[in-house]
Amino acid sequence: MSNKWIGVKILAAPYYLEMLSGFLFALGTQGIEEGENHFIVYFDEQKWNQDVYWALLKFLTEVIPDFDESRLLVENREEENWLEKWKQSFKPFTIGQRLLIIPDWEKNVAAKDKIVLRIAPKMAFGTGHHETTRLCLQLMEKYLKPDMRFLDAGTGSGILSIFAAQLGAGEIIGIDNDPIAIENAKENAQLNKVQEQVSFKVADVTQLANKTFDCIVANINRNVLLNMAGRFDRILRNRGLLIVSGILKSDQPIIEKAYTAQHLHVIDKKTLNEWLALVFEKRN
Repeated sequence: MSNKWIGVKILAAPYYLEMLSGFLFALGTQGIEEGENHFIVYFDEQKWNQDVYWALLKFLTEVIPDFDESRLLVENREEENWLEKWKQSFKPFTIGQRLLIIPDWEKNVAAKDKIVLRIAPKMAFGTGHHETTRLCLQLMEKYLKPDMRFLDAGTGSGILSIFAAQLGAGEIIGIDNDPIAIENAKENAQLNKVQEQVSFKVADVTQLANKTFDCIVANINRNVLLNMAGRFDRILRNRGLLIVSGILKSDQPIIEKAYTAQHLHVIDKKTLNEWLALVFEKRN
């Protein structure tokens, strides 16, 4: 990308990026930068026009409640090299007891007694920085055992599936409805030399009706999780574990109600800032 670019600041919670990322990259976004109460999407100046603007605004108003044009700020910043600046801010970091996440451009990093997971990030998306991803990784470290059959529902960058492979899981499937996410997940699997252990595919849970899993992780969002409760139950083995995240602490009662109605019992929970992850066990 050239140094001439358009930054579109979207005044909405980064929570919505899970739902927006596929559309944004298909629209031509070159990268996404996450703030505390906003996020910025970047376009090559040569590919930015009014048609892109109106398509972006239309999609945002459909997905984000009460969104309007006043929350969409377009800025032309010709000189700053945003990609290099962002790379300088993304340093290796540790999650849990053993996991060390390293961006793919870092070559020499001390990693004694750590599981090293390299990631080719798409501008702060799917890097492991977000609280919900951290919660899932920490709970996987605690509960995932060797040879477990593992499903990553809504795989995104593939980071959870790759970690499952590094922990010794058996059959590993990562699914997403976004072809761009699947391509990035495959790239990250190759970076970590686990491409033979993980199967990534554009699919949804209904297409896996002939399979069962010992552990399912779904880092999605509240509405999708509510719709998926019965579907997860059908493909989870008895005494199997389901880890759900992408939800706020205030969502706990409604999520628990939906899932405990499906032979699923809460056995653990973990919070980070306002975010929550729950662990369910299936008991027929």
